[in-house]
Amino acid sequence: MLPMVEKAKLDEFSSTQSLYIIDQAIPAEKKDKPHRSVIIVGAFGGSFILAVLLVLFINSLKLFIIRIKKFNKSIE
Repeated sequence: MLPMVEKAKLDEFSSTQSLYIIDQAIPAEKKDKPHRSVIIVGAFGGSFILAVLLVLFINSLKLFIIRIKKFNKSIE
C-alpha cells in the first residue's frame, strides 16, 4: 500500500505546473543603456574631485610639518 501512495504523490507533483505564464514577453523598443557621455562626465568629475582632495591633503600635511618644525625650534 505504501508504494502506491508514494507513486500517487510523485505523479501529483510531476503533473502540476510549476511555472505560470502571466503575460506574453514583449521585446523592448529601445535598448536601455547608459550613454557614453554620461560615463565620461562621471569619470572626469570623480577624478577631478579626487585630485582636488589629494592636493588639499598634501598641502595640509606640508603645513603641518612646517608648524611642527617651528614649534620644535621655539621649544629649544
